[in-house]
Amino acid sequence: MIIQTSSSMKRDDRGSGGVLQWSHEETRDFIWIRGELERDFTIAKRNKTLWEIVAKKMKERGFKRSPNQCKCKWKNLVNRYKGTIDFLCSGLF
Repeated sequence: MIIQTSSSMKRDDRGSGGVLQWSHEETRDFIWIRGELERDFTIAKRNKTLWEIVAKKMKERGFKRSPNQCKCKWKNLVNRYKGTIDFLCSGLF
């Protein structure tokens, strides 16, 4: 497994096209973009269009991510955050 690093993304070249990992810079920009749209996400019943906007803004910043990748990344970040809070509140650290 070879990891090639660019300034914005890491590519895992395993022959099948690999998986693009989110860099710290990309994740930071993603959180910022998603935060700018928080109110819209809060009031929208369906947010497919909002994830398309997030993906478009990411592309404007040089990151190629689909709306579904953005949605999955957000869910992952929220779940990891909640897990961390639960762990810290449990007093086991």
